[in-house]
Amino acid sequence: MIETTMRRLAGPGTDLAEFSADAAAKRVLGVSPGMRVVLVGLEAGQEIPAHAPDTDLAVAILHGDARVLIGDDLHELRAGDVATVPAGDVRGMEAGPVGMVAMFASSPPPSETHFDSVRPDLEWPQRDEVGEAISMAVSAEHAHLRPAVEGLGELASEIVTMDEAERQVRLAEAIAFLRDDLLEHSVTEEEVLYPPAELVLRARGGAARALALGHDRIAQMVADLESAVERDDVAHLPCILYSLRAVVLLHLDQEERVYVPALAGATTAEATVMGAALGLTLSGGDRRV
Repeated sequence: MIETTMRRLAGPGTDLAEFSADAAAKRVLGVSPGMRVVLVGLEAGQEIPAHAPDTDLAVAILHGDARVLIGDDLHELRAGDVATVPAGDVRGMEAGPVGMVAMFASSPPPSETHFDSVRPDLEWPQRDEVGEAISMAVSAEHAHLRPAVEGLGELASEIVTMDEAERQVRLAEAIAFLRDDLLEHSVTEEEVLYPPAELVLRARGGAARALALGHDRIAQMVADLESAVERDDVAHLPCILYSLRAVVLLHLDQEERVYVPALAGATTAEATVMGAALGLTLSGGDRRV
């Protein structure tokens, strides 16, 4: 007879999960005569081999992404996705490039012979390289745009000393680049790239990670400003200041429209911790704020 160890438990699955450098790590959350619930932690590239035990299985991906084999079908799943597998069907899993945390609920609880049904004849197909090709193409497009964007700063620092004819030509060139190249690139990204990228970001750390890069850029620009002041490089001060103003305003807009609204979904405990860090005193019951 199976001893019941199911108990009350709540918390972030990514914090409760365990990992091992050698193989999939499993933390049993609870067992009852009818079900076993475990958290599975996989490092990048680790796998649970294909097997076909006599148990029904429900899987919820909590973090990262993985390829999941169900019967004869291979599925690309990421954080927020779920899967169910009937007893006797083949199931297996291979973690993606950032690893994976998933919750498995098996009914009835697996026996000691659970992995006797491993299917060594089933090999994981090579990963599709289309995504990598898209990443490289976008990076190449950014590399193409970057020199012209950097040139806007040079234009800002030189424009006051130009004669009117040169100023009109340079400004017309800059506006043509901004409208025909940069803004067109932005529209394409929003329509084609952002929707699938949002799903991947959610699985691999969310938008906060991307916003943190803005802090890195701002810190570098402040260092550039300090360096220019120390060198008494007056000619480049307008360029740096214009650029710093634009980047900081853009970053604040991004936080206000993406990050701040998400904070409204914080629990009271989470809001209290954040409030303390900001020097605020919050009050309220056990509710979402």
